[in-house]
Amino acid sequence: MVGSSSDVNHGTTAGGARAGRGQEAERVLLISPAGLARYDPKVRSPGWPSNKGMKTNRSDKAGFTLTEMMIVVAVIGLLAALAIPNFAKARQSARSAAFINDLRVAGGAFQMYAIENRGYPPNASGGTMPSGMASYLGNFSWTGNTPIGGRWNWDYNINGYRAGVAVTSVSADIQQLTEIDTKIDNGDLSAGQFRSRPSGYVSIIED
Repeated sequence: MVGSSSDVNHGTTAGGARAGRGQEAERVLLISPAGLARYDPKVRSPGWPSNKGMKTNRSDKAGFTLTEMMIVVAVIGLLAALAIPNFAKARQSARSAAFINDLRVAGGAFQMYAIENRGYPPNASGGTMPSGMASYLGNFSWTGNTPIGGRWNWDYNINGYRAGVAVTSVSADIQQLTEIDTKIDNGDLSAGQFRSRPSGYVSIIED
């Protein structure tokens, strides 16, 4: 029995739909050169929901978590705790070395003055340039602060010795001063060529 034209059209439409789905399925399931089926994520099967606009568990912009940030802060704090004391000690050592060098330069300048003038300049208060010493000290910062704080002072015929380069009101502590004394004298601030004096310390040039 011959079907009606509507049945034919329905069958044609259904067949075309099946053919279309078959083509879509072939697009989803592709055959690799090795003969194995693989999934192509760029091709979506008919009826599958789109993931456009869907939220995922991980943000597109990766960032640090709170735990990671706390770990980084802890590591930085530990490194700072180790570095700061070493930096302070290195800075103190540099200042001590500069002070020792300045003592030697100043002492040499006063000795040169004494040789050329047959005697030392008169006593001068802290931060004051001794008479006639400007040309001998040159660029030496006699009127400024010393590397360990305080002011330079020229002692002549006072405190029981004849001549000495002194420093007054220093900011260095006893430990640093003792270390300086150990390097240039005997490590005893109560006696020797470098020792304590009223309101400061002195490097004696001549007893």
